[in-house]
Amino acid sequence: MSLFNDIIQECLPDNAPPLSATRLKDQHARLMVGQPENEDVVPGAFRTHDVLVGRYRGAPPEDCEYLVDCLCEWLNNELSQLSDAPALRTPMAFILATLAHLHLTWIHPFGDGNGRMSRLLEFELLIRAGVSVPAAHLLSDHYNKTRDMYYSILEQTSVRPDYPAEDFIHYAAQGLVDGLREQIVQVQEMQLSIMWQSYVHERFHGQHTQARTRMRDLVLALPAGLWTPVDDVTILNRGLAEAYRSKTSKTVTRDINGLVKMGLVEKQRGRGVRPRVEVMSAFLHPRRDPSGEPMS
Repeated sequence: MSLFNDIIQECLPDNAPPLSATRLKDQHARLMVGQPENEDVVPGAFRTHDVLVGRYRGAPPEDCEYLVDCLCEWLNNELSQLSDAPALRTPMAFILATLAHLHLTWIHPFGDGNGRMSRLLEFELLIRAGVSVPAAHLLSDHYNKTRDMYYSILEQTSVRPDYPAEDFIHYAAQGLVDGLREQIVQVQEMQLSIMWQSYVHERFHGQHTQARTRMRDLVLALPAGLWTPVDDVTILNRGLAEAYRSKTSKTVTRDINGLVKMGLVEKQRGRGVRPRVEVMSAFLHPRRDPSGEPMS
């Protein structure tokens, strides 16, 4: 993680050093710290032997330096020409990053760690282009979650005629889109939770009696999206258990009915109670798919 963090610090101020074979070697040396020793692997150096990855043979060892230099020169040039318009810059950066990942994998310049270096280069290119750090991590997460598919598509692009890079780009794009949607859901859930807590506190503002404090704590303890049996509401946390320790079931029923009357909870026979967090949804912007239609 320290390597990723250093890349973030170097690239965010827009004064990152140019990509180069030397830079990649230095990163590889750090990446291999703590890895088991292997006579065919020299941390921070390109391999000096032929390598076969599945059905694909990596570039000849004597060509690795030249090919990586060409790759870095091309990437530096493309980075300098990225559009400043966000609508174009991010998609262009994504395509550039995935192509860099693919080409470094094809060259396979190191004795070990080529996949990790390819993903690291991809991450760095996204950061250099101004993609947010959480979003820049999504591709690596996608590859890890779909490891079998990742290796299968890499092999297909390596051995099929004309090296169909578009297959890998499509696979990566789908993972990025899915990851972004998951992040949006998580952010909206966090926003909803914060808004709900603020709303509940506002509804009880200035009401400091034991009963009202108890009711406030009860509704805040109810898990969103779930029904809680009435008999379980007093043991949702230690504070509630203490607040209701000397109370009867009538007190619990009275508190819940009071919350229902306030519109803060819903109560159904046989299911229990749940917080009406959905009332906050009206204050959130609806998510939209790429076509502009609202998403459910």
